[in-house]
Amino acid sequence: MADLRKILRDQLMHSDGTTPFEIVSVIVPTLFYATTTTIIVSLLKKQTNNQALQFSVEFLTLVIPIVLNVTILADHTLELLITSFVVCSSLIMLVHGSKPGPKPKSQPIQEYITNSRSTINIISVVAILAVDFLVFPRKFAKTETFGYSLMDVGVGLFIYSNGIVDGGKTNLVKSLKGCFPLLVLGTFRYLIVKELDYHVIINVRFIWINATLLMISHEILLESGLKNFVLSNTKRTDFVTANKEGLVSSMGRLANTAYCFWILFIGVFMTGLYYVVGQILTHTFSNCVYSPLIFQAINYNGLAFFLISNVLTGLVNILCDTLKCCV
Repeated sequence: MADLRKILRDQLMHSDGTTPFEIVSVIVPTLFYATTTTIIVSLLKKQTNNQALQFSVEFLTLVIPIVLNVTILADHTLELLITSFVVCSSLIMLVHGSKPGPKPKSQPIQEYITNSRSTINIISVVAILAVDFLVFPRKFAKTETFGYSLMDVGVGLFIYSNGIVDGGKTNLVKSLKGCFPLLVLGTFRYLIVKELDYHVIINVRFIWINATLLMISHEILLESGLKNFVLSNTKRTDFVTANKEGLVSSMGRLANTAYCFWILFIGVFMTGLYYVVGQILTHTFSNCVYSPLIFQAINYNGLAFFLISNVLTGLVNILCDTLKCCV
């Protein structure tokens, strides 16, 4: 019975993916949720400066809609996109047309970057937990071989979100110092997973390797035979065949030209939209809240947020049968 449940879980974890349009349609509403939230919070702050109230409002108008977006309402992505756009636009026009205010301040440069980075983080951790439940659409789970999926996009967007705040100023020594804690945590994670016999997908891309360690161009290698090897149904009888996707990926899956442009498109598109909306808000409010409190907290504590989320996800999987929770 236990083996059957593992096989079932393995089947649930992978998919053939979905369309690029649907992925964008799932991500973009977060922009409208965040904008609607900032408008409501900006109006509230004129009456009170209660941060507990602000956090509660943000949780209701930002976090919960994101969770619903990738779970029970995932089959209505286009309707959610249109509805969130209409609500957001209506609020902006309503507030803008109410009464003129003093000359607005300019949008702080870091705010739209904060919003873009936090969007990536919060959608990623929600998906990491939700994927273990039947309510999470399989089309958003990691693709088994190739295709478009929400969780595959998250890998590249994490790199993008860190790259846009680096500015090319990080030297080799700083990079090594920054990577050392991740190396320790990765090793610790591997040992804990093995010790607790935590479920790991049989043909996951990274059975032994849990991070992309190297990125070099390897298109020639792929075309010369590696691609056929990765996409084949070779039995996973040894280290190489069991980790073929991870081994090939560590040599440069993220350096794949098409994948890079796909990630850059989503990242730049969302960052640009946040910038444009921020500029609109500067002409709507005299003292506008450009970034939700939750987004600010996630942005400035990104690593802690991601690690704690993963630990809690692990606890949920250990303490309860996620497959039965949705049956």
